[in-house]
Amino acid sequence: YVEPVSTYKIKYLHYDHNITVTFRAEPLTVVASASGGGTVVPAIQQVYYGHTAAVDLTPDPGYYAQSIMDNGVSKPVTDPYYIHNVDRDHNVAVTFALKTFTVDASVSGGNGSVSPPTQTVDYGGTATITITPDTGYQTATITDNGVSMPLSSPYVINNVVEDHDVVVTFYEINYMVAASVVGGNGAVSPETQIVAYNDPATINITPDADYHIEEILDNNVSMPIANPYVIGNVTQHHSVVVNFAADDFTVDASVLGDHGTVDPPTQTVAYEGTAVVSIQPETGYHIASISDNGVLQTITNPYVITQVAADHDVVVTFAIDTFTATAAAPGGGGTVDPSTQTVTYGHTAAIDVKPDPGEVISSISDNGVLKPIADPYYIENVTSNHDVLATFAHGQHPVWYL
Repeated sequence: YVEPVSTYKIKYLHYDHNITVTFRAEPLTVVASASGGGTVVPAIQQVYYGHTAAVDLTPDPGYYAQSIMDNGVSKPVTDPYYIHNVDRDHNVAVTFALKTFTVDASVSGGNGSVSPPTQTVDYGGTATITITPDTGYQTATITDNGVSMPLSSPYVINNVVEDHDVVVTFYEINYMVAASVVGGNGAVSPETQIVAYNDPATINITPDADYHIEEILDNNVSMPIANPYVIGNVTQHHSVVVNFAADDFTVDASVLGDHGTVDPPTQTVAYEGTAVVSIQPETGYHIASISDNGVLQTITNPYVITQVAADHDVVVTFAIDTFTATAAAPGGGGTVDPSTQTVTYGHTAAIDVKPDPGEVISSISDNGVLKPIADPYYIENVTSNHDVLATFAHGQHPVWYL
């Protein structure tokens, strides 16, 4: 046995030699490495010349083998990765990448929109789709990969692990318009109707004989009386309630506190007719107030109620008349007191007339009429305003006018 050499030499050949050479295969090294989310096995292996090396690729959850480089050359991605007929060392580098998925969203039949129409989502991520119906429409269905899903907006897909195809449909909103009568004495038609969004609804109202429409409530809101009652643009459910009332109304009139009369004390008035109440104060009194169903009214005589559509209770009060008595001494020479006073009807006014020293009362006139000179000057049984003027003279005796 001789240690192997590449060139075997025999020095000093003196006899025959029988040389036998044996060969053995030298192993080659295949190294494998991974980057990203995954592993490769085996990381290193010895492979004989001409044999095959196999590398198993194991992505982490949500990852995939994105590329394989073998001795710097890109190779098709396969698992396992085979190197056939190995004739050299190999350095295999495998790159793993996170999976991504496509989420598509679309509308079937129109009448709304979805956003975004397409999006890319990482493995385990969340996709959000905003659903917007057109005005007057609502979401009817949501299907995800052909499976019907609960309605929601936005529609959210959590923990995405596959592609998704989301399809949304919409339907036109319809509203219920219900009509009814409270208390009888008439009818409404139709009592129920289904109305599409923004369409009108019409309700015909028919009072019984000798009755009229007193009130229309729409969703508990009092509305102007109209027949038919029309809702121009329906955008919600409606509950319409109609009340009817008798065509004749009673108008009562009374006096609070006496001192006058009203006529008539009661009267029956047809619907939208006119009621007239005559008011007569006693002598020396005037109308102080008129209230109608508890509301103070402008004082008029007669008191007239037009377009009667309800019962009325008219209450009148009277107040005694008052008058003003004024007094003055325009020429001087003395004083009058008081210069002004308020006197109730039928009562007496008194005015002190005082000459200055050396002066005497020359005259007293009342509303332009000369009166007997007196101090004080009395106006008895006052029934109007009075304007009293006194004049004085120096050292003269008073002149009396009868």
